[in-house]
Amino acid sequence: MSAEVAPPTQPDFVAPAEPMAERRLTGMTLVRRIRGFLHHGLNACGAVIFLSALSAIPIANVYVLGYLLESEGRIANGFRWRDAIPSARTMRRGASLVVGLILFTFPLRLLADFAADAVLIDPDGIVAQRLTGVTVVLSWIVLLYLLLAVGLGAKPARFFNPIGTLLRGWREIRRGRFVRRASLRMSGFLAALRLRSRFWLGLRGVFVAWVIFAVPALLLMIDTPQPGPMAVGRFLGAMALAITLMIQPLAQARFAARNRWRAAFHITSLWGLFRRAPWSVLLAAIAALLLALPISLLSIVHVPADVAWIVAPLFVVVAWPARLAAGAAYAVADKRELPGSVWWTVSGIVLFVPIIFLGVGLLFLVQFVNADGRLALFELNSLLLPLPRTR
Repeated sequence: MSAEVAPPTQPDFVAPAEPMAERRLTGMTLVRRIRGFLHHGLNACGAVIFLSALSAIPIANVYVLGYLLESEGRIANGFRWRDAIPSARTMRRGASLVVGLILFTFPLRLLADFAADAVLIDPDGIVAQRLTGVTVVLSWIVLLYLLLAVGLGAKPARFFNPIGTLLRGWREIRRGRFVRRASLRMSGFLAALRLRSRFWLGLRGVFVAWVIFAVPALLLMIDTPQPGPMAVGRFLGAMALAITLMIQPLAQARFAARNRWRAAFHITSLWGLFRRAPWSVLLAAIAALLLALPISLLSIVHVPADVAWIVAPLFVVVAWPARLAAGAAYAVADKRELPGSVWWTVSGIVLFVPIIFLGVGLLFLVQFVNADGRLALFELNSLLLPLPRTR
């Protein structure tokens, strides 16, 4: 009896692999994204507030430029946009310190003005004496409270929660820990600011920018009785300034990325980067130019020194995006290994040259209405130092 042969069976059915489920935007994910957006927004606001306060100080604004260059260098080296705020936590702490000082000292300044007016009207009057006495007493109270809040870390809660601040300060003073801990907190805050490295970076950035702008600015400042040489000099200055405006953002971005001032003057490398991403570089140059013009027009008069802190944020808000745009353009060019076609490069130059020359013409006219006259060309805040002009 022959063995029966089993009929062939169908192969086991193998279900196709399920496609990866798309990530759904759940409620928790939405909350996390909103929290992240608010967190980075607070970091940016804190940096702007603290840097604005420093930019109103003639020497400290070099540190501000160094900070902006470090931020630009991060973007140029391929960092994420949310990483473009160095020392974000320290910037928030500095912003808290600035806001606390302003809010507590501003009423005192108003009271001191009232007391001064009362003294002028009636020096020996009872009102003048009382206002002067109240001003002195409140000044000492506010000074001691601010020292206590700063010694406890200068967090927002230390300024705006007086009861908690006084209780914690009393506990640390009673236990003999206040001076030591305050010293550690302040030394940690100053170390996190990286004052030396960023100041040195900003100082070299000033040198790079002024070297690049020196020749075209000096040519545009020529003023001689002979119209012929003056016209030739200004024409050459306009041409040099147009080329400078197209190259300067890329040069400073390369300097910020390499942290070497010689990198900004390597013409061959700059031209190679420009050929790889001409449109990105020219867009960054136009952004820097457009952001420089409004502040130049606002410099028709000098800002009074006592209100410089009001307009100082405008100078930081103008300078920072221009540098981030330059860093992004450098990052795009640095990632590409081969340069674009000749048509791509020429088309970008031809399209943007009229816009650049329009900006050059406006910058040339600014020197005739600026409070500093011909020195206005050395005050392009989006390209040079973020410094409000005060008197």
